[in-house]
Amino acid sequence: MSNFIGSIMRFGENMNRHLSAFYTTRNPDFVASNFLRDMLYTNSMAWIKESPNYALHFNYNYGKYNPVKLNRLLSKYREGKLNMSDKTERLFY
Repeated sequence: MSNFIGSIMRFGENMNRHLSAFYTTRNPDFVASNFLRDMLYTNSMAWIKESPNYALHFNYNYGKYNPVKLNRLLSKYREGKLNMSDKTERLFY
C-alpha cells in the first residue's frame, strides 16, 4: 500500500514541477519580461557602480550584441559557418 501512495506522491511532485515550469521558464511572456527587467537593471547598475566610460561601452555592447544577433551567431556556430575573419564571430567561437 505504501508503494502505491509513494507513486501517487511522486506523480503529484512531477506534475507540480511541470506546472511551475509552464508558468515560468516555458512561458514566452515570462522569459521576455524577465529579460527586459534584467536588461534595465544591469544597464542601470553599470551607470551606478562603474565609471561613465565603462557604462558607455557596456550600453554600446548591449545594443550591438542584442538577442537577435546572438541567435544568429549561435545558429552559425551550430552549422559550423562562423566567419573566422570577422572579429565578433571569431570571439564567439
